[in-house]
Amino acid sequence: MTPKLFYGLTIAAAVSLGAAAWTYNASRTAVSSIAAGEALFADLTSKQESVARISVVQGDESINIVQTDDGWGIEERSGFSANTNEIRETIVGLTQMFVVEAKTSNEDRYHLLELGDPRAEDADSKLVQLLDAKGVLIAEVVLGKIKYGLLGPGRNGLYVRVPGDAQTWLVSGDMNAPLDVRGWAEKSVYEFTEADVERVTISHSDGEVLIYEFEDVEGSDPGFRIANLPEGYEMKSNADLGFDVRSVSQLELWDERSAADSAAVEDADETTVDVVMLDGTNVTAHVVSVGDDEHWVSVFAWSTGESSEAADAINATARGWRFQIQTYKANYFT
Repeated sequence: MTPKLFYGLTIAAAVSLGAAAWTYNASRTAVSSIAAGEALFADLTSKQESVARISVVQGDESINIVQTDDGWGIEERSGFSANTNEIRETIVGLTQMFVVEAKTSNEDRYHLLELGDPRAEDADSKLVQLLDAKGVLIAEVVLGKIKYGLLGPGRNGLYVRVPGDAQTWLVSGDMNAPLDVRGWAEKSVYEFTEADVERVTISHSDGEVLIYEFEDVEGSDPGFRIANLPEGYEMKSNADLGFDVRSVSQLELWDERSAADSAAVEDADETTVDVVMLDGTNVTAHVVSVGDDEHWVSVFAWSTGESSEAADAINATARGWRFQIQTYKANYFT
């Protein structure tokens, strides 16, 4: 090879390498060259109506919120209804991430901002992805440490990075992106006030029954009494029966599962709670307690009044599902 040919090939290789580097860097400028005050995802606003799936991943945990013909549902819970407010806040939250300043691009320092690999074991970062109905990625971001009040009272900062780009950012705002079902679900199964209730009957599997009944009799304050209080017994002066009634008149889930997927449990304690409303709405909650810390409730409602609207709404939420409640709440039901 002549020196002239050698130098010619060297120059050509350098030009080719430079062109490749320019092409690579040009493909990254959409993220890496963002100036302070600009949106992290400048084109997301025009695409947000196309979002049909939200995926959140942290370590070996994940949750997927999916839009179907019946609305938004939680994929890991057989499509149970998801809270549209949480969905809206997540999508809008990504559109409103405005850059405050660029931070490190050194991968060895990601951990200081809690921006390491979100799929790693014991990850403290989260990966949030927005996808369309065909599974095409619209936007994704790794969420790191939140700096509360960093930008002023009530204005938080959040460290983030976009997968595939080394640059990290401090952006305005924060994002919850929960991994638990409660964080995404429509939490309220039913809710009534104490003033709505006429009677509550709690029946245990061993035959023991407790009946709360509202009374407004002359010479005493109106309120709830124990209707089947054994002869010779008196209520304690500090007994707050109204609070007991309020507690079983409102049911919020902690987790849920399809009734079809719920196997029978041996040696479980079972309790049935019947709540009768003044308007004729009836709610029956069947509680299955597995040990001291696991409690599942199935709910059915009907009406003996002029309107079945309240009962229909409860059944639309509750039919076909069982709801896990916390132990403190189960104590009032049982």
